[in-house]
Parts: sequence; structure tokens; C-alpha cells
Amino acid sequence: MILGVKELLKLVKNKNLVENLSERELKNPKGAGFDFRIGEIYEISGKGILGIEERKTPKIKLLAKYNSKRKSGFIFKPRKYYLMKTIEKVNTPENILILFRPRSTLYRSGMMIFTGNVSPGYI
Repeated sequence: MILGVKELLKLVKNKNLVENLSERELKNPKGAGFDFRIGEIYEISGKGILGIEERKTPKIKLLAKYNSKRKSGFIFKPRKYYLMKTIEKVNTPENILILFRPRSTLYRSGMMIFTGNVSPGYI
């Protein structure tokens, strides 16, 4: 079942589903979810291993961090992989799975985004 924005806003207010939502999302969200903002951008380098007994993640380097006191931008370079952290924090109840999906504007801008989900009960 997909929850509409009215139900999601109730969960934000009553269950702290999402922390640090922007004023726009609290007052006038669009579609069937919220637009999250980029808080930090990391560059990914090196190799990762996801084996049966061995697990190693690639190295990450912080490139940019959101600062509400100043306006700034970031230019994404072609053929690079980045890891992004949102300003918002999600607190999921035991009965909700959150799916992240990019806006179509990003695709039309030439960005490919690989997304994931937040499992039920994850804080």
C-alpha cells in the first residue's frame, strides 16, 4: 500500500517519521512522498567486497556539506560515483518500508541515481 502525503504528514507529526523536513514539505508536499535535500556529498574510491565471509566497503571522502548560513553549489563530474547523505533523518515504524526514488528532473538533467530503501523498524 502506498501512503499519501496526508497520512505521511500525520506520521511525521505523531510518530516523528521524518526529522528536519523542509518548510515546503511540511506545508505543501507534492506527489506520494517527500523531497529530501542533499546534506553531504562523498566521493567513492577503491574497491569493495561483499563476499560470504569478507566484507569491505570502498573508501569515501567528504567533498561538500550543506551549510544553512551560506548559499553554495556542487558540480557533479561525469563517470564518477558519489554517496549522498540527506539533511532529513528517517525513523521507520515496524510496519513501513520506505523506498527512495529520484525525481524525473534529475533524469532529464542527465543524472543516474541508484537508490535503496529503509527497512521497517530502522532508526
